[in-house]
Amino acid sequence: MKLYIHFLPQTKEFIYSGIKFIEFNKYLPHPLNNLILLKGDFLGNRYEHHFELLEGKECIEILSKENIYDYGDFCFVDYVDSNAISKLTNEQIAELLYMAHTHVPLECPFLNSIKNQFVYLAHDDGFYCKLYSYNPNDFATIIFRKIEAIAYKKYKKDIIEPTESIKNKFLDLCTTGILLDLDEIFYSNIDFRIKLYSMGIHSNIDYILNNQKALKQKAISINELVYRFNEWMIY
Repeated sequence: MKLYIHFLPQTKEFIYSGIKFIEFNKYLPHPLNNLILLKGDFLGNRYEHHFELLEGKECIEILSKENIYDYGDFCFVDYVDSNAISKLTNEQIAELLYMAHTHVPLECPFLNSIKNQFVYLAHDDGFYCKLYSYNPNDFATIIFRKIEAIAYKKYKKDIIEPTESIKNKFLDLCTTGILLDLDEIFYSNIDFRIKLYSMGIHSNIDYILNNQKALKQKAISINELVYRFNEWMIY
């Protein structure tokens, strides 16, 4: 199981592979409540401005259990207040459609009118996603919770979440483009470790996955994410 993550802090943008939507929704620190579906083959529970709207955690939970990979493109933004959708201007609707089509915002990806925390622009669920996250630490939480879930499944080991300082250090490493090979977790009675390979910036996910052995050998640097004595560390 491989994760590639590249973080651009100036735009609060992630390009990543290895996280499916069902995991994104499950491991978020604050569950999604409402979505504007910009691309995807799913019927919401409301329809406005030619958008399928998913309102309520139960509806989003049902969506997360669908075979989203078969949708091909899957794009959404979240929103807080359902009343704000009817007040979207033509320009704002055009901005949303432009982001879904080009994967690039016209200006800011976060619209004050809907107070969205995310713009989620994925292709082939789990293979490629570009995410704009208003609070980048939310995405770091998702990564750590995925690691925690794997550690519990494999080793029956309960793990606490990292501090904000460790999340920030992890995000800083992600600015170089990192690969985590979750099949290479080293486990002992004292700790477990995961190597963080700094790969550089790659937009071709196929290239990364097909050439990971060579890329690991040529890694710019290799750090370790370590969990020991109920504490996360990065070396």
